[in-house]
Amino acid sequence: EELLRLQSRLIAKAQGASEAEIESAARINEVLYAIAMEKGGEAKLRAKAEKAFRAWAKDEPSMKGLDRKAIESAADQAVAQLISPWFRTFLSLDPALYLSRVGSPVLALNGSKDLQVPADENLAAIEAALALVPGGPDAKNAIVELEGLNHLFQHAGTGSPDEYARIEETFAPEAMAAIADWIQGL
Repeated sequence: EELLRLQSRLIAKAQGASEAEIESAARINEVLYAIAMEKGGEAKLRAKAEKAFRAWAKDEPSMKGLDRKAIESAADQAVAQLISPWFRTFLSLDPALYLSRVGSPVLALNGSKDLQVPADENLAAIEAALALVPGGPDAKNAIVELEGLNHLFQHAGTGSPDEYARIEETFAPEAMAAIADWIQGL
């Protein structure tokens, strides 16, 4: 949940959203995430989330220019993702629990322009979780931030997902080299 909050803010900012728009989206996301974390059947959660989304959309300036059909479509799309088993699991999953049990060397890579999984927060959390492995972290662990790369390990301008399809590079050579070097060093 923490990652999604940060991801939403960073991507919105990179896409030119105003601070007011970012705060408004953060407020509805908090409400929707709380609903997704509730116990209950899909129909109950869907109805509750749709009601919350529609109430937000009614007063949200960025939704004012949209017709009812577009708002309904946005609500359907947001709620369908929100109540999916995958998303509900993602919200509640704590990767640190699993990382703290890893018994083999770990290579953790992040691009410095990754807005979906921001490098500073992600790599620090991975390092902290690996420090909890019984017996201490493996000496062959490597935590690496790759400068200028996005979530897909492409050289990027802003790191926004909007750029992904426009970038011709498939996978940065330095990311591949970091992986190969680490494997060869095992």
